[in-house]
Amino acid sequence: MPFPRSEKVIYQKPPLGEAICQLRFPANLRIEAQPPIDFQDAVGELFPIYKQESQPKIERQVFESLGSQIELPMSRAHRFETGDGQSFLTLAKDFIAMTALGDSYERWRAFKERLSHVVGALERLYSPAFYTRIGLRYRNVIVREKIGLKGTNWSDLLPDYIAGELGRDELRDHIYGRGVEITIKLDSDAREPTPNGKPSFITLRHALGTLKDDPKIAAFLIDMDLYNDGRTEKSDAFERLDEFNDKAARAFRWSIGDRLHDALEPRSAD
Repeated sequence: MPFPRSEKVIYQKPPLGEAICQLRFPANLRIEAQPPIDFQDAVGELFPIYKQESQPKIERQVFESLGSQIELPMSRAHRFETGDGQSFLTLAKDFIAMTALGDSYERWRAFKERLSHVVGALERLYSPAFYTRIGLRYRNVIVREKIGLKGTNWSDLLPDYIAGELGRDELRDHIYGRGVEITIKLDSDAREPTPNGKPSFITLRHALGTLKDDPKIAAFLIDMDLYNDGRTEKSDAFERLDEFNDKAARAFRWSIGDRLHDALEPRSAD
C-alpha cells in the first residue's frame, strides 16, 4: 500500500463534495425491459422519489474548469432519490450506483448500511451472478473561505509533492488552474492479495480551479477513484469496499498538510 497509515478521523468541517459507489454486473435485460416495481418497494423507504433517465449523467458540480459531464453509455436507467435530493441511486441493466452529496454523507458506516440494503434488494430481485467491477469514489473540494483560511497560500496547506508550482513565488498569484492525475496500483504488496487475481487501483486527481457557482472563489479538488475491474464474488463485495474506504482515507491524509488537516477540525473516528 503506497500511502502511510494514519489515524482514522471524522472532520467537523468535511470537504466532501460527493461519494459514489458503483457495482457493475453482467447485463440483465429485465431491468431495462420491465418497470422495477418490486425494487422500488424494497428501497422506497430510503429513496422515495422515482425518475426515469434515458441517458444518466454523473455531474461534475464543483469546478468551472471541470464543468463537463460524464455520460454513461446506456439507453435507460432508473433513478431513486431521497426527499431532499441529496442522495440517490441509479439502477441500470449492468450496474447499480449510490451517490451521497455533501453533508448527506456522514461517515462510511452509515453509507455502507444504506448501500447494503440497496445491494440486498438487487441481489434478491435480479440475482447477478457476480460483479464485474467495483468502484468507490470520493470527491473532496477544499474552499479556504469555509474553514477560516481565506488568503492562505495553497503551498502552506498542501505537501510540497502536491503543491508543485503553487509553491513558486513568481507563479503563485497567477495560476488560474492546475491539474494532475495519477493512477496507482494498490495491491503491489504481496501481503495484500486480491481474491480475483486482478489488481486494484486508485486514480488520484489533484486540481486547482474555481467554484462553478462562484468563479471568483478558488477551490482545490482531491478526487479519489478506487476500483477493481476483475470478477468479484457477491460475498466479497463489501470486504473490498471496506478496503477501498480505508485506503481512500489514507490517500486523503497523504494529500493534505498538517495545517489544512487541523483546520478541518478532525476528531477520532473511534
